Amino acid sequence: MATALLAGTLALAVGRSPVPVAAEGEGTPAAPLALRSIAVGSEHACGIDLAGRVKCWGSGGSGRLGLGDTANRGDAGGEMGNALPAVDLGTGRTATSISAGSVHTCALLDDAQVKCWGNNAQGRLGLGDANARGDAAGEMGDSLPAVNLGTGRTAVAIAAAGSHTCALLDNAQVKCWGNNASGQLGYGDTTARGDNAGEMGNSLPAVDLGPGQSVRAVTVGVGFSCALLTNGKVKCWGASNVGQLGYGGTAALGNAPGEMGVDLPAVDLGRGRTVQSLSSGDAHTCAILDDRSLRCWGSGGVGRLGLGNTANRGDGPDEMGDALPAVDLGPGRVATVVTAGEAHSCAVLDNATVKCWGNNASGQLGQGNTTTRGDGANEMGNALAASSLGTGATPLAVDAGGSTTCVRLDDRRIKCWGENQSGRLGLGDTTDRGDNAGEMGDNLPAVDVAARRPVLDIESGGMTCVLLQGGLVRCWGLNGSGQLGLGDTSPRGDGGNEMGDDLPFVPLGSGERAEAIAVGREHACALLAGGAVKCWGDNGDGRLGLGDVDDRGDAPGELGDTLPAVALGSGRTATAVSAGRAHTCALLDNGQVKCWGDNFTGQLGLGDNTDRGDAPGEMGDALPAVNLGTGRTATAIWAGNRRTCARLDNSTLKCWGDGVAGLLGLGDATNRGDGPGEMGDALPPVDLGTGRTVVDLATGIQHNCALLDNATIKCWGFNGNGELGLGDGDSRGDGPGEMGNALPAVDLGTGRTATSIALDDAIHTCATLDDGTLKCWGSNNLGQLGLGATGGRGLLPSHMGDNLPAVDVGTGRRAVAATTGFNTTCALLDDGSVRCWGFNSQGQLGLGDTDHRGDNPGEMGDALPRVDTGSEAPAGIAGTVRTVTPNAIPVPGAFVAALRTTDFAVAGGTVADAGGRYVLEAPPGTYFVYVIDPAARHTSGFFGDPTTRTVDDVALVDADPALPRLRGAIAGTIDETQFNDPLTEAWGLTLTGTGAPEAADPVDANGAFVVPDLVTGNHFLAYVDGTGEHATEFYVNSPNVPAATPVAVFAGGATTRNASLAPQTPSPGGAALTGRVTSDSGAPLADVMVIAMHAADFRLARIGATDADGRYDLDLPAGSYKLVFFDPAGDHGMEWFDNQPYFGIADAANFTVPGNHTATLTPTGGSISGTVTDATSGAPLAAAWVLAIAANGSLTGVPTEANGTYAITGLAPGTYRLTFVDPAGGRAQEYFDDSPDYFGGTDLNVTAGSSTPFVNAALS
Repeated sequence: MATALLAGTLALAVGRSPVPVAAEGEGTPAAPLALRSIAVGSEHACGIDLAGRVKCWGSGGSGRLGLGDTANRGDAGGEMGNALPAVDLGTGRTATSISAGSVHTCALLDDAQVKCWGNNAQGRLGLGDANARGDAAGEMGDSLPAVNLGTGRTAVAIAAAGSHTCALLDNAQVKCWGNNASGQLGYGDTTARGDNAGEMGNSLPAVDLGPGQSVRAVTVGVGFSCALLTNGKVKCWGASNVGQLGYGGTAALGNAPGEMGVDLPAVDLGRGRTVQSLSSGDAHTCAILDDRSLRCWGSGGVGRLGLGNTANRGDGPDEMGDALPAVDLGPGRVATVVTAGEAHSCAVLDNATVKCWGNNASGQLGQGNTTTRGDGANEMGNALAASSLGTGATPLAVDAGGSTTCVRLDDRRIKCWGENQSGRLGLGDTTDRGDNAGEMGDNLPAVDVAARRPVLDIESGGMTCVLLQGGLVRCWGLNGSGQLGLGDTSPRGDGGNEMGDDLPFVPLGSGERAEAIAVGREHACALLAGGAVKCWGDNGDGRLGLGDVDDRGDAPGELGDTLPAVALGSGRTATAVSAGRAHTCALLDNGQVKCWGDNFTGQLGLGDNTDRGDAPGEMGDALPAVNLGTGRTATAIWAGNRRTCARLDNSTLKCWGDGVAGLLGLGDATNRGDGPGEMGDALPPVDLGTGRTVVDLATGIQHNCALLDNATIKCWGFNGNGELGLGDGDSRGDGPGEMGNALPAVDLGTGRTATSIALDDAIHTCATLDDGTLKCWGSNNLGQLGLGATGGRGLLPSHMGDNLPAVDVGTGRRAVAATTGFNTTCALLDDGSVRCWGFNSQGQLGLGDTDHRGDNPGEMGDALPRVDTGSEAPAGIAGTVRTVTPNAIPVPGAFVAALRTTDFAVAGGTVADAGGRYVLEAPPGTYFVYVIDPAARHTSGFFGDPTTRTVDDVALVDADPALPRLRGAIAGTIDETQFNDPLTEAWGLTLTGTGAPEAADPVDANGAFVVPDLVTGNHFLAYVDGTGEHATEFYVNSPNVPAATPVAVFAGGATTRNASLAPQTPSPGGAALTGRVTSDSGAPLADVMVIAMHAADFRLARIGATDADGRYDLDLPAGSYKLVFFDPAGDHGMEWFDNQPYFGIADAANFTVPGNHTATLTPTGGSISGTVTDATSGAPLAAAWVLAIAANGSLTGVPTEANGTYAITGLAPGTYRLTFVDPAGGRAQEYFDDSPDYFGGTDLNVTAGSSTPFVNAALS
């Protein structure tokens, strides 16, 4: 990216003076989105995370989960989360979207290819055979072929359902394969495709939807398919037994010749209405229309259409169009997302709630019962309760499968409810959810599919802390002194919503990351990346090393940059840190050891019992290093309860401090280090046996254990609870002859050796063994040994060896490491997860409650929940693009770019979804957020003024831009003068200042209209009754334009102007004016206004509109007329009969009725198209931004398709310059033709109806 300032890059792409975008909110950190999409099939579900990985759960029949077997996943504990494998899509391949059918799954990959797996009957996988894929080893990854879509063809969307599959291709055409018994493939026959060689690729035709028709989206049900065309119309084909095709009949279409193309009718959803999005279930379809209403048709069984009955719609005449009621979602409520399941439907509403209706036999409506909704009167609207998703939960998307519903929330969680056979809810069991009270809301667990941020280390004392990948620290449990580092004294882990991403990271300071952590009884420390040490929590005796006794972390503002690092001495840094019960030690970069805090028994090793670090002047160079002996340095340190041990550079072990019960391993109970002459060469090493050295050491409350170089464990000190693991209660190390070769190794079982030892602030001991098992012994009063009972182990000979059971940590799981706290134990498992058991009075186990675990049968293994340590978070910025308040309407398709604050270069970019939401990944750094509306309806500009967003690798940060609207609207109502009843066949028609028609909107059932997206300034407004039964009027009370009053339109607002029309006697009919209106490409134009005026006096005779096939039929008296053809959407120029542009009615040719006329309208704008590639490899660049900059600075743009192509259509006549931007920031921005800046760009002239192809770019 060029390093010029924004004025030389994106600013010129959006105007000479970019208007700052108003900032909403304070930019608080947002929870990361673990999944960016989800798909629910009949008995399984799949999701794609932000890294493009696919995970599937539920029924594994036929290999639909893509895991090389037919096993179910999610129906038992230990199968989800990191234990759930990602689907192998092939070397380097990731997924961009996914679709789940009944028994097969398809994914659209990052290279725009399609791969399908699962059941392959009738060839639904598109592989030229009927063999299932994914049900056996070696069938996935590079072994799974991509679907052959034809030479040079790629896919932009995929839809799988029932037993067939359809793909939307890069050329806006659709291809379908699989079962074709009802003609659902759209090829005019019932022959399956994809089950035999030679049927795919170039041999598979595109579905014929009519001349010049392009497809925007495709959806499939059981035995039928639907396409949303770029003109906003919908065409459906296949089975129609219950009206699912919406054409008013029950005969299948597409199963015989002559039923597709122009012969396939569009679904009639009401006069002037177009479709924004749609979803098909097993036998019904729901669509969100341009007026934001929701309409459903097809099977009405169990109320799935939401119309208060069970009648089918679309299977008989007069059921569609304006006769099809909208779904009542409540006063003022509209749908932003809709999904149709097997026999139920759901919608995300504009108030961020979810409502579902239809079949509820398994609780799929989320109402806490099994009562069907929508099949009887008074069940919809306000009577239909929203599904309870939990405190603060905001839904982004919803998907309904067989009898299951899943929602994706803005905090990255997925929640599913309904039928749970085969584990399709992903909750580790087969219990339905949502069918009984108390199962929804906060009681409904989230599906564990997110990749957790890996745990690198875990340490326990009075609380537990984990060191996560990226140097991040989280702590939970006791917090009386602020030891969790959260600026308060509230415990964490003892209540709901306290763990995972709800548990804040310990703030270590700007840019600081931990390399190691140490946990004492009530304080914790972190070794930072640069060798500094920071400690927080209880500061009694100066254990934090800050020269005072003030606790840190118990009040806001005490951590982060405010928390000083421990002063270790001039030029000194630490390589290790260890926290004892009330003191702390650091191993320095020169091999010396320094300790501070409590020194009651000489544990600081300074020859006295004076505390250090509790007063000024005691730290830094004033703090002496421990004397380890002549020439000796340390290689490891361990601080325990009033004692410290160090492994020296000669591999010996020395311990000092409290000697009670032989803790120092010197054959007596004498303290060392609390008086002169006890340290240095006078301090003997601990004798662990001939030739034995220490690999690791662990220190408990009153005993120590060492992992030796021969993988055995030896323990000494107090043994009243069997914590030494020697089959008795005798202490060791407090008398002569008890150490060295006389000290037995712990019996871990026949042939077993140890790999790690855990003993932190505890009176029990744990060890991980060479076979991945974990064994614990000692005190067990609260279940800390994890044996499902409370009896201790280690006091009797029969307790140890093969008689000591291994801890059940879950099916198939291995223990990597463990840590013990005060009567608690935690294990780090091989899948990166953490499980804890034992004492839990204040949430020490991190399970959101205070129930002990491990003290009763049935609490361990798969029954023991994993500790939620948080998800793997992308770095970047997330938010929602809206219009400025008070409307705050989402801006779909907005381009959002992160610009480096240092040089305004693009570091990342994305496109907002249909709800205006975006997630923009960017590397750590500081950025400005710049937003562009490629539809040129809003002012582009910065988030804030601009406001800096700081990105780290912890979580997404929030930025919610608000764009000022560039255009306005005219709204109003039209009624009749006698009774003020609304006119339901009228139009609101706007005209330019010269009197030329420009836009129109038909009224709704209440007589209301809104003409949107009008340029600011004056417009004329006409009120027209298309039946001719009321006189046409121009605002205000004028019969014509010259006498009319202009209506002013303001940016971002709607000017309201109402009218009452006087009745008149319409001209009698009897003669037909018929015909068809097409574009210059031959494609039919729907909703074009056809206006007939008497040739003699120019009085309005009739107004009609073309249907979905572009046809019109006006009933008129025989005679001579002036005819006007007008596209109210403004996409085509107005035309008088015969092919005459607007220049005055008096000069227009006359047309004699009866008669037939076909009009061809010319687009009002032109187009520019081309291809964007990588300059080095020549490979196409997908999702690059192409922006057309008009002479006035306004901008229109599109992202490139998967094959690098783009087409910017509807450009107003004029001169443009094009710029090409790689939103990933890896390539330099370029202006056509090969210029680094705007001023060197080449002008492109656009005229009405013109096409300028081959405007290509190769970005370096």
